[in-house]
Amino acid sequence: MGILDQITGKAIAQQVTEYSEIYGEILIGLHRDVEHLRDDVDRAQQALARAEQKIERLDQQPPAWTGSTTRCAARSSRRLPSSRAWPGAWRARRPNWFPFAPPSPD
Repeated sequence: MGILDQITGKAIAQQVTEYSEIYGEILIGLHRDVEHLRDDVDRAQQALARAEQKIERLDQQPPAWTGSTTRCAARSSRRLPSSRAWPGAWRARRPNWFPFAPPSPD
């Protein structure tokens, strides 16, 4: 940079051009990122709309399990061993279920 460049403003013009190019590239990159994010949001909104439509369709259908099946399932759940029971205890009571049943904890 000579004195002549400072007087004519050429050095300042070069710096402005350099900064303009750098920040222009940054802004273009940010614009691309924003466009990609918009596309992602649009896809998410479409997926949400499809899920809401599916929920509405499922709500309009009659339940698959009603009546005696529900009562039978409730009775079966009462017969399940408690969480404090030995995990393999029910297998020991059914020796034909698995040929190598673990010994009973009794």
